[in-house]
Amino acid sequence: MRSIGAWLHRRAENVAAGLLAMMFVAFMVQIVFRYFFNFPIGWTSELSVIAWLWLVLWGAAFVVKESEEIRFDLVYGAAGPRARRVMGIITGLSIVILYVPPRCRQRSNT
Repeated sequence: MRSIGAWLHRRAENVAAGLLAMMFVAFMVQIVFRYFFNFPIGWTSELSVIAWLWLVLWGAAFVVKESEEIRFDLVYGAAGPRARRVMGIITGLSIVILYVPPRCRQRSNT
């Protein structure tokens, strides 16, 4: 099992390296077209942003170990278990309220 996990971790790193290479190539294509051919193209910047987002999410999910992650949890770490539970409930409710479509939050006049 450990060898399968190591193999999968290396493949996850390969995917992250591929995303980084794709971002670099798109960036270089953007420079060449903009400054050498005087023909700016927009899809390269969009591809770079999408590749960056996927690289960050993929890396956080599969490549970076939990002990290597950077966290800002000074308040959460100093709180007791009951306060952590309350913070979790408040966070969960906030996310649910944030993602409820606006038309569902409005009251009907009929």
